[in-house]
Amino acid sequence: MELKQTCKFEWLSYVRLAVIATSVLLGLSGDLTAAQNTPEVKTSATVSESTPDEPKLSEIIPLSAELSARLAKLENIELDLPDLDAIEKDYSEIDGRINAVSKKFEGLRSMRKGQNVRDMRSKIDFTYEEERLKKINVQLDKAIEQLDAWDREWRVEKQRWKAWQSTSVKDRSYRQILTAFDAADSTIASALGFISRQMEPLLTVQSIGASLKAKIDGLKAKTTSLQEEIFLREPLFGKAPPMYSPDYYAQFNRDLWGVAWENLRYMSRPGDKFFILHALELGILVFILILVFAMIYRKRQFIAVTENWSFVAERPFSIALFITALVAIVRMQFWASPSIMVNTFFWVIGSISCLRLLLKVMQSRWAKKVSCGVMFLYAVTVVMNMLSPPAPIFNLFILVASAVILAFSLKLAAELSLSENGPYPFWASRMIALWFAVILIAQILGDTGFAYSMFVRSVISMAVTALFVLFIYLLRGGIHWIFFSSPLWQVKLLRSDAHKNERKVQVIVEAVITLFLILPAILYIWNLFDSFPDALSGLFSPGFDFGGQRITVGLIIAALACLYGSFYASQIAPKILLDEKILGRHMDRGVRGSIDHLIRYLIIFVGLLLTFSLLGYSLTNVTIILSALGVGIGFGLQGIVNNFVSGLILLFERPIREGDTIVLGEQWAQVKQIGMRATIIETFDKSEMVIPNADMINNHVTNWTLSNRQVRLSVPVGVDYGSNVPLVVETLMACANDNSFVMKSPTPEVLFLNLGESSLDFKLRVWIPDADDILTVKSQLYHEIFKRFREKEISIPFPQRDLHLYGVASQGIASLNNLGKGLSPEGDSA
Repeated sequence: MELKQTCKFEWLSYVRLAVIATSVLLGLSGDLTAAQNTPEVKTSATVSESTPDEPKLSEIIPLSAELSARLAKLENIELDLPDLDAIEKDYSEIDGRINAVSKKFEGLRSMRKGQNVRDMRSKIDFTYEEERLKKINVQLDKAIEQLDAWDREWRVEKQRWKAWQSTSVKDRSYRQILTAFDAADSTIASALGFISRQMEPLLTVQSIGASLKAKIDGLKAKTTSLQEEIFLREPLFGKAPPMYSPDYYAQFNRDLWGVAWENLRYMSRPGDKFFILHALELGILVFILILVFAMIYRKRQFIAVTENWSFVAERPFSIALFITALVAIVRMQFWASPSIMVNTFFWVIGSISCLRLLLKVMQSRWAKKVSCGVMFLYAVTVVMNMLSPPAPIFNLFILVASAVILAFSLKLAAELSLSENGPYPFWASRMIALWFAVILIAQILGDTGFAYSMFVRSVISMAVTALFVLFIYLLRGGIHWIFFSSPLWQVKLLRSDAHKNERKVQVIVEAVITLFLILPAILYIWNLFDSFPDALSGLFSPGFDFGGQRITVGLIIAALACLYGSFYASQIAPKILLDEKILGRHMDRGVRGSIDHLIRYLIIFVGLLLTFSLLGYSLTNVTIILSALGVGIGFGLQGIVNNFVSGLILLFERPIREGDTIVLGEQWAQVKQIGMRATIIETFDKSEMVIPNADMINNHVTNWTLSNRQVRLSVPVGVDYGSNVPLVVETLMACANDNSFVMKSPTPEVLFLNLGESSLDFKLRVWIPDADDILTVKSQLYHEIFKRFREKEISIPFPQRDLHLYGVASQGIASLNNLGKGLSPEGDSA
């Protein structure tokens, strides 16, 4: 069919091309014929034809007057030009700031070798000046572009009038026409002069701004060069005299404290211009602080009863400060040149608020001690980095801090060895002690570069880990709320597994945070990658080639996550969708069970397809794999496939459903679960039987509840031959009518069925609403029948037999007669 459509399309295309070609040829031949027939007319038309741009003689004088009107309009128009006096004043302030920073730069440049100026880029800050220059340039560019457009327009007019004058006045020297052309030239010259007078001051101011921008760029380039030079010679990033040598102590002189004072002097402080530039963002941060605090304070009673969130209700201001500090720190990463003092302020505020929250979260005493030590050390390190002390002072700080951490870790390890917290905290504290012992030794030996790098990165890594611990606690509280307080708790089928599902989700979330946040962050902190995205890429990009497809670590993790997620979703989704409040309100229990399994199979199937797609396998490859599996199925997996297909038949055809009461062989049971391979039934003795699905299809199974759960119960009863038959019928009907399980409609009935060998045989037939109660009702009816028969003296006979004895001696007959005299007619002992 597709081939026919293609051929038809190509045939139509050829027809269209033929029609178009014929039309073109006919048109060309018509044009040639017309050209051959009227050559003189065309030539004369060409001679008499005027240039399209050239005006008629009658239009020259009006056009000249129109030019004068346009000039008057141009001169009287209100130009949206910037205030040049204000711009020059701003330029003067910016120039003064640049000159002051230049002097500061020269002072930094003259500093002696050994001073720590790691934060020079933050000391020479032109953020406000650059933003101001950018705004001024926008105004100037807009005005210059407008004037330039007018200038181009009038210059085009000048060229047009010059061309018209060369053609119109060439052979006709009318005085009025010459006067009109002179007036037009004068008008155009006046317009261009007016535009030039407006343009020159703007270009002058723009050139001043460009020179200021060039000075800023040159000063920043010099700063970068000096910073790189200082990095190369700075002792903190290389070698220094050992701390046990006299050379080290010789550094602590008067000049050293002068250098420290100079560092404080040159430290970048946020001024009025910084707050003006970032006023909106700082206002938003204050709004976030107030909003978060108000929301938590208002809902504190609800939050207090939520597991893992009680600390939030107890310290609402701390959590509000913590969130605000995080938002500020993340936002400042996108600022062109953030203030190091403001950055440090938010880091310290975040550390203090995080510590207050961790003290509420942590339960053990040792964990609280570790939290206090880590966050306090991080805050002090951030402040020291902002103050930028000289190298000897910072080295001394690293020495003292490492010694304190070493002593604290050893003491903590001793306490943990006597506690019952398990081996992990004990060995972790000993590893930390060993690590900072190495840093301490390197610092003493003068290897300051190694000691600084290891110390700072270790402190940052521990602080980031503590931050993620707090974040995980917050997520745990959210997950607990989802399963126990959200509308998901209303799903009855999920309540029994709520704790198990909560734990599963917690494990998944914590694994994702560890793999995609904590681990890449640690790698980035330790400078193994240039950025956080590079750390993510480097962590998950390694792999191998398989069948022309690159299989990476990230791809494998994504495939496993997709597969696990599909299996987990197949367990959760049916329970939610088939809840009584959503879709399962009017569904039979067996129908819900069948749909439950179908949804599970569908989700798992989609998950498998997505997993294959992530691994790079197309549906064609999957089909080939399934075909290969089909061969194996045909030989070795016939039984499994037979049971699986039988399970699908049970789910679609539904001859047996979950909850049905069946009789399999001679065994009464209830269907509990129809699986992919087998069906689980539970007998009335509470024993579970696993029956292959194929047996449920192929064997004889009695389903008492297939179309209706109402069943008829038959109770056979036999009475003595001397009994009153109407009384027996009346008594049996009374037993049936007085039973609460027996339905009134259809009405019970008693049938006199047989004159038996030893009894009169009756059968009581009753209807009950649920087949699950059949044995219970039968037992109750027998109890009531036996009781009422006793009350009304209706006998239930024993089986009776007449014995005819042949060839027995007279002595034996006499003995039997004597034995019979001792027994009553009913058979009781005398």
